[in-house]
Amino acid sequence: MNTLKLPEDMPIENGLVSKSIEKAQNRVEGYNFDMRKHLVEYDDVLNKQRETIYKKRKDILKLFVGKKVADYQNLSDYTLELINNEISEVVSFHTSSESGTVWNMQEIIETMGTIFPLSDDEKFKVEDIGVQKDKLKEAQARTRIIDYFSNLAQEKYKNLEKQLGSISGIENSKIMSEIEKRILLRSIDSLWVDHLDNITHLRTGIGLRGYAQADPLVEYKRESYDLFVKLLNNIQNQVVYSLFKVIPAVELIDNGKQSLRMQTNDPTQSKAFNVANKLQREGNSNQESHQKITLKNKEVQKFGQKVGRNDPCPCGSGKKYKKCCGK
Repeated sequence: MNTLKLPEDMPIENGLVSKSIEKAQNRVEGYNFDMRKHLVEYDDVLNKQRETIYKKRKDILKLFVGKKVADYQNLSDYTLELINNEISEVVSFHTSSESGTVWNMQEIIETMGTIFPLSDDEKFKVEDIGVQKDKLKEAQARTRIIDYFSNLAQEKYKNLEKQLGSISGIENSKIMSEIEKRILLRSIDSLWVDHLDNITHLRTGIGLRGYAQADPLVEYKRESYDLFVKLLNNIQNQVVYSLFKVIPAVELIDNGKQSLRMQTNDPTQSKAFNVANKLQREGNSNQESHQKITLKNKEVQKFGQKVGRNDPCPCGSGKKYKKCCGK
C-alpha cells in the first residue's frame, strides 16, 4: 500500500492478489484444523481412562449404599475379588518357572504374610502342598495353593469384620463397608493423581519419537495403556495390603485415646488443664474488650471530630493514632 501510495482502508480488487490471499488462508486454516484434531486424539486416550476410573468410584459408592453392580452384591464381594486376584498373581509369579521344579514356597509364605498374618500351622500346610507338588501336575499344585490362600483370606476377612464390630460397637457389616470404602477411594484418588503426572511427562516428550520414524500418537497410546494397567495393579495392591492392617491401626488409636484419658484424669494434669482454660478465657475476654474499644473509637472518628495521624490515639494507649487504631 505504501509502494502504490494508496490508503490502508482501500480494498484490494486485483484477482491475482485475492487468490493468493485465499490460498494462504486455506492453508493456515487446514494446518490449525489438523493441530486441533491431533490434540483431540491425544485427549481422547486420557478421557477413556478417566471414564474407567470414575466408573469404578461410582460403583464403589453404589455398593456402599446397598445397590447391586454387575456381579457384585455388596462391597465385600468387590474387595474379596481384589484379594483373590492378588493372591493368584502372587502365587503365579513365584511358580512360573519353566522347569516346574524350582518353587520357593518360603517366598510365597513371606509375601502372603505381608497381606495377612499367618500362623505356624497355616505356614506348614502351605509347605505341605509344595512337597506334594511332585505327585501332582504343576497346574493342579498351583491351583491348590491359590484355593488354600483364598479360603484362608475369607476366614481372615470374617474375623477382621468381627473384631472391628467389637471394637467400634457398630454393626459388623456397616463398619467394614465404611473402612473398605475409605481405603478404596483413597487408593484410587491418590494413585490417579500420580498417574496424571506420569501421563503429562509422557506427553511432553512423546513428539521426539518422530525422529526414530515412529508415530508419536501410536507410541503414546501404547505407553499410556501400559501406565494405566500399572495404575490398576497399584490400586489393587494398595487396597489388599492395607485392609488387614486396620486392626493394629485401630488399637494404636484406641491406646492413644486411653493414655489421653489417663492424663486428663490425673489431678495435676487436670489442674494444669483448668489453669490453661482460665488463662485462655481471660485472654479471650481481654481481646473482646480491646475489640469493643477499637470499634467505639472508630465510631467516634466516623461521626465526631477527625483525628490526625500524628495525634495521640483516642483509645488511651499512649501511641500515635497512625500506629494504633489508625493502622
